[in-house]
Amino acid sequence: MSSMTILDFAKKNGHRIWDGQHYKNCMSQLTRMNGFEDFSVRSMSDIKSASIYEFIDHLSEQGLTEATLNRYISSVSSILKLAVDMEYIDHVPKIRWFQEDTGRPRYFSKYEVARLVDFFISAGKLWINDYNMLSLNSGMRLGEIKGISNPTAKTIGEITGCGNFVYLKNTKNGDERLVPLNKHAKKALRNLDYKPIKFFNHRKFYDLWLEARETIAPNDENFVFHVNRHTCATRLAMEFNTPTTVLCSIMGWKNPKIAMKYVHPDANSIASVMSKLED
Repeated sequence: MSSMTILDFAKKNGHRIWDGQHYKNCMSQLTRMNGFEDFSVRSMSDIKSASIYEFIDHLSEQGLTEATLNRYISSVSSILKLAVDMEYIDHVPKIRWFQEDTGRPRYFSKYEVARLVDFFISAGKLWINDYNMLSLNSGMRLGEIKGISNPTAKTIGEITGCGNFVYLKNTKNGDERLVPLNKHAKKALRNLDYKPIKFFNHRKFYDLWLEARETIAPNDENFVFHVNRHTCATRLAMEFNTPTTVLCSIMGWKNPKIAMKYVHPDANSIASVMSKLED
């Protein structure tokens, strides 16, 4: 198996499948992927569907259209297929393309959250459960959590003196963000000794997440860590009727339209609203 990164492979071999402006566009997309999380040091053989989905979710949150996201998926898929043909890797991770109507974002039900908690605790990986609880209760991305009290990270998180917030600098969209911490997030952060990166192990993290998916939601390729962020946004939008401007501030979204994806009232909620006309 190759230890080469996807961008290094593309720089060496991309001309075999692309040329002209198409080559420039694809290389630009792969360069952007290289700057996400740890793709700059991750070998192609370690790239899983879940990590590509996390990158695509990140792009979606920046306001990229589904047509543009499909172009990113095409570039990634094409270069990985070439890597298989050249016997650098043995398979291409399966990635679902966007259809005309992709529906609402995937989020975890309370039952799925409970099963995840049980799974990681039973596996003896309490630190992974703390990562989950921190994301579920703050909406922070994995990279943002790893950047807390970590001065070498791309996105650096500083815990405020009062201990009630994490101040994020150089986030994925380039902005700064103040993230409130509720009691569950504070407990998880305390369990991680206020420096989550101390506990993080890349292979154990992703391998155990894969096991969790196979146990709790077999064949659901959208069952990934990033869904914790979606779940936080969904609960804020639906259970607590958080105003769009506040939701965007907490989640770090520049485009208010993104927030609307997380508003999906059920029949009882709609009926309750309409009953107010009776007064």
